[in-house]
Amino acid sequence: MREIRKIRSLLGKHVKDQSGAEGMHSFSAFARKEIGLAVENTAKNYQTAVRKFEEYMKNDDIRVEDMDASQVYGFQRWLLDQGLSRNTSSCYMRSLRTIYRRAIEEYGLERVAEPFRRVTTTVQKTRKRSIKKTDLRRLMELELGDEPHLALARDIFLFSFYAMGIAFIDVVNLKKENVVAGHIEYRRHKTGLLVRVKIEPCMQVIMRKYRQRKSDFLFPILHNSSYTSQLRLYNYRLSRLSALARLSTPITSYVARHTWASMAYNKNVELSVISRGMGHNNPETTLIYIRGINDCKLEKANRGIIESVRYEQ
Repeated sequence: MREIRKIRSLLGKHVKDQSGAEGMHSFSAFARKEIGLAVENTAKNYQTAVRKFEEYMKNDDIRVEDMDASQVYGFQRWLLDQGLSRNTSSCYMRSLRTIYRRAIEEYGLERVAEPFRRVTTTVQKTRKRSIKKTDLRRLMELELGDEPHLALARDIFLFSFYAMGIAFIDVVNLKKENVVAGHIEYRRHKTGLLVRVKIEPCMQVIMRKYRQRKSDFLFPILHNSSYTSQLRLYNYRLSRLSALARLSTPITSYVARHTWASMAYNKNVELSVISRGMGHNNPETTLIYIRGINDCKLEKANRGIIESVRYEQ
């Protein structure tokens, strides 16, 4: 343990000397050092949390001793406004808090006040949020000719399911440039991980239905309003669809994602394959995350899930 701290101290001195400023205790530099020293799973958690924090700070570095409660609280509020769940934001807060406390100890700084005292770091239990095949079919069969806004919400929900549980925020940001050689390629807003989805015929039908000549986006969602407003409106329309279709479980934006994962698991798809399809980089989310999965296997798994909903009795 003493040797590890000695190595960390030497690395910290190297970072500080390179900064060119005496007493400049760079939080970003220390965080990168901690990522390099952490075990793989912890390193992934740290990396995602630090990347989000730097995005919030607009890549402006900050001294460890200058971090304060209002700044950290503002970061968590920003995460929630970005559409992240409270549990995800709490995970980021725990990672940053650990890095901060280690920096305070290593630099020998006095902790005047706890910057993380106003933020939530606990995990809330979440109920199961997936629906049955019969509910999906009821949605497909709904006649919504005189309700174009509800039809759009229904189609986006189904598209999310067909596209291996793509999150609503990623659907909102899909552009024509994301369509590459019969696939949709995008980076998850939450993790930055690249996801590649083969465009199945049912997805192509929805994409053609909403094709826009004068827009770069795949779907006609109001891009001049905030994401929070879009999400609230989408969930409101999904609640109306739930009532119209008499679904056994009311649907929300994340139900499509949970449903795809549940059905994939029930069809004995490997957890590592599910992880790749959903763009996870945290093994705690899908238990196992393995790099280098064969995309053909992933495409076959997705096709099997779609066909089980559309054609199997």
